[in-house]
Amino acid sequence: MSNPDAIVAAPVPIRGGGRSVAMFVFNDVTHDRRVLMEADALQGAGWSVTIHGVSADAREPGGVNVCPSGVRVVRHDTSMPMLRIHSATLTTLAISVLWVLLGAFGYIARAAVPTFARRISSTQRLVAWATRAAAAATDDAVFHLHDLTGGLPLILSNRSVHRRVVYDSHEIFMESNALARSPRILRWAVANLFERRVVALADAFVTVNPAVQTELGRRYRLPEAQLVLYNCADPVAPGTATSSPLRTAIGVDDDAVVVLYHGGLSRVRGIPQVLAASRDPRLASVHFVFMGYGPMADELDALGATNSQIHRLPAVPPDELIRWISGASVGVMLNQAETLNELCSTPNKLFESIAAELPIISSDFPERRRIILDKELGPLGAVCDPSNSSAIAQAIADITMGDVEVALAIRRRLRKAAATRWNWQSQAKKLIRFYQQVAQL
Repeated sequence: MSNPDAIVAAPVPIRGGGRSVAMFVFNDVTHDRRVLMEADALQGAGWSVTIHGVSADAREPGGVNVCPSGVRVVRHDTSMPMLRIHSATLTTLAISVLWVLLGAFGYIARAAVPTFARRISSTQRLVAWATRAAAAATDDAVFHLHDLTGGLPLILSNRSVHRRVVYDSHEIFMESNALARSPRILRWAVANLFERRVVALADAFVTVNPAVQTELGRRYRLPEAQLVLYNCADPVAPGTATSSPLRTAIGVDDDAVVVLYHGGLSRVRGIPQVLAASRDPRLASVHFVFMGYGPMADELDALGATNSQIHRLPAVPPDELIRWISGASVGVMLNQAETLNELCSTPNKLFESIAAELPIISSDFPERRRIILDKELGPLGAVCDPSNSSAIAQAIADITMGDVEVALAIRRRLRKAAATRWNWQSQAKKLIRFYQQVAQL
């Protein structure tokens, strides 16, 4: 396994002039901290970066926004346009035909098979977005593809134009979300017709931790130029903290114990197990906050209406997040071991908690254990069996109701960890060096 901090640059000639970067990500960009931070870092180093994202409302394209750093964010419509494919390859022609067939079948299936119809609709939106994004980025010197969905504009682009391609895999895509539960034949088709092809076209590979790097290296022939780029966050500068907006939002004082989950509100993230832990008698006075959006939002809202322990808050912008979460007593990230992707994950909230000096309770998965229980910088909290609500309750009680000096020591170690290793400033420097070496500037 490669050193996670090592940069390996392939000795290949640059294939295009200029310092313009087109990033592609199939979301509205608003809360995608990794994408925004990478773009800001490169923009600050002299690259001209445009992020091609998705309009939240297909009927109202988001247009162009310019971030304070100078990064441009273009949000594309996802309704069905006339196809504008720039190279008549078999793949693009096949996608075109498939798109039309999906549209016809989706219209028929919508009433009869709602779940399948939603998947068809999502596929249509992806191809519509990728078509428009590819057409808008014809002159950029570098294509930076965020996950496999972000690779589709490359397949639909004019590949006779010489440019660098960076594939940035945020996870083991084939083992994530609906794909992890899809029929084997569909997974084989997506892996071999799309991801293998995107990897083959890439000049450089970026990912989130060594476990993902190793697994994707086992499945595909990765480019020689590789970088592990952790989703770190920078701590709030000393002296800038004010009263806790989190505690104000839920109406509790500084003495209350607050357990925080922030991120996507789905069952695989361990929310049912945290709710079960909240019923432990030892935690009767503890407040549990779930901050974010997702399938369980309505259920959590309903629980909060009848249970004063439970609070659901909307997501906050990335530049405000660290200040918000620093007001909690402990942060939980108890993903369930349902897929290989979950087992290999090091979620954003892990590094956000370190930046906020927030003690961590996490699933006992290898990459997380390595960071949280690090012999030099840790422990930064605790790991436990995420399926065991009693073990979760015990870990919460140990950190929030145990020896005060132990809790203070954890926060001191978190401060040191954020200052010396787990911060975005150090990761941004790695990314900039990586771009310089890969492009041979």
